[in-house]
Amino acid sequence: MEDDKRCTKFPQSSDLASGFLESPLLQSSPPSTASRLQKRTKPPRLPVAVKRPADSIDEVSKRRSNFSHECSPWSKYQKLQQECTKGRTCLAYEKASPSTIVAIKEYSDGVDGTTTNYLLKTSHTNLVNLLCVFVSAGSLYSVYERMDVNLDQLLSAVKLKEPQIAFLCKETLQGLAYIHEELHVHHGDIKPANIFLTLSGQVKIGNIALSLLRQVHDNKVQDVKSIGRMIKEIIEPGDFKKNPSSMVLKNVDYGGDSIRTFMAATQSSNLRNLLNVRSPVFALYF
Repeated sequence: MEDDKRCTKFPQSSDLASGFLESPLLQSSPPSTASRLQKRTKPPRLPVAVKRPADSIDEVSKRRSNFSHECSPWSKYQKLQQECTKGRTCLAYEKASPSTIVAIKEYSDGVDGTTTNYLLKTSHTNLVNLLCVFVSAGSLYSVYERMDVNLDQLLSAVKLKEPQIAFLCKETLQGLAYIHEELHVHHGDIKPANIFLTLSGQVKIGNIALSLLRQVHDNKVQDVKSIGRMIKEIIEPGDFKKNPSSMVLKNVDYGGDSIRTFMAATQSSNLRNLLNVRSPVFALYF
């Protein structure tokens, strides 16, 4: 019990999510006094992934036919922007349901008849989920759920506090656990530009289609190390650009020992150790 008193305790996700909404970019009105004074409780244990029974060949074929389409996406969707160049993400709405807004990204390199074999519909709270794909005229179009703002855009308007960074890290690690353990690939590009936020404060990892297309399986440790580098980029962006491999915070007045301990742990611990609520590092940070 004495150790618990010495540890830096951060709020759980439901408390910290409101922290993002305090910024003028994500909130139109200030949070209520009741929400700010909400009593903190011990966060529940993370759910363990349940193995589902293997799908039949017919079930897999049916799901893939609903997911992959050999036609132009513009037969189903209408662009909200006139210019939508390759490699860029553009917003579009569904013609049959104009209130349904999606994000569509076009890829053209190495696209052939087998490309979509690596892709599948995703479903996780901490992922910008891939809804379906279209293949047309040598290009692949990935259709994602719509996001509101990425972390790069948020950082241009506000400076995050230590508890908010802790929340970001926890949610990103949970998304990585799904990518590694359910999709069986590594993401390969964890950085503020690929971390998205909803107006309700959810944190989601973006650009999963490219990770599935690359099919890299043996470099997952780099995703975990990227969390530490992202912390450095958030807190000291100028120094990060000069020395992106450094895990040392030059500003000795920023934060306490816990954030430095956690940054160091991302370079040596595995993902599940960092997400273990019983571990000393996790207790310090979350």
